[in-house]
Amino acid sequence: MHAKRGTILCLLEPVTTNQVNETLGAKPGVQSIFARFGFTEPDGSPIRLHSHQFRHWLNTLAHRGGMSQLDIAKWSSRKDIRQNQDYDHMAPEEFLAMARDLTANDKHLFGGLAELIAKVPTSRDEFMMLEYPTAHVTELGFCIHDFTALPCEKHRDCIQCNEHICVKGDGAKKTRIKEQLALAEAQLEQATEAAAEGYYGAERWQEHHQATVDRFRNLVGILDDPAIPAGSLVRLTNCKEFSPIRLAIKDRMQIESPDSEIFNDLQELLGGE
Repeated sequence: MHAKRGTILCLLEPVTTNQVNETLGAKPGVQSIFARFGFTEPDGSPIRLHSHQFRHWLNTLAHRGGMSQLDIAKWSSRKDIRQNQDYDHMAPEEFLAMARDLTANDKHLFGGLAELIAKVPTSRDEFMMLEYPTAHVTELGFCIHDFTALPCEKHRDCIQCNEHICVKGDGAKKTRIKEQLALAEAQLEQATEAAAEGYYGAERWQEHHQATVDRFRNLVGILDDPAIPAGSLVRLTNCKEFSPIRLAIKDRMQIESPDSEIFNDLQELLGGE
């Protein structure tokens, strides 16, 4: 594997780590195997790799192929499944395409989102392009909020948001969800004790933590339900959430329109009265 010397066919020697790294171009000043054969990056710069980068590449391929987080961790001989996220280099556009592909299957849709698709007079693909204009990964799932229109109105309180989606079967995310549930339950207990002792404002915190615990428990129940297939998208609704869209629909309902039946369905799905 020497860059300049010829290969002696009758002698064998073990390949060292330094030889592999030098061949891949990791050592400056040493001609890599890519340079010897005239391969470069698209911009003309030299290709330089480290042996560990192949591990990142293989793990990213596994994420793209839909392999479960537990299987990826076992395949990579990891003790902690949370380390998977450091090896996942999927672009936000790829994650968005995966989410849209999942929603193209009726088996992966249930609840309000499935009902809305069935009632809105448009094709499934057109609806999904409008429903999921963008997506980015969060610690619990992924967010479809369009930040070009508005900043986050929940201050990253994702569990309370209608625009947050979880994917059943993601072991690492499920572990974080259960950890967040345990934390929320502890905070609810503290707020309940403070309210009982008459601390000012404790009742409002108690109400907020109770709503958080209820939503986490609902989400965990869905993720643990064996009747729901892995890969399903889980999106919790929040009927009490302030929504300009809901207000606009309510105002529109006061005007007689041939589309009133459609608006009735939308209002019901959005949790309106």
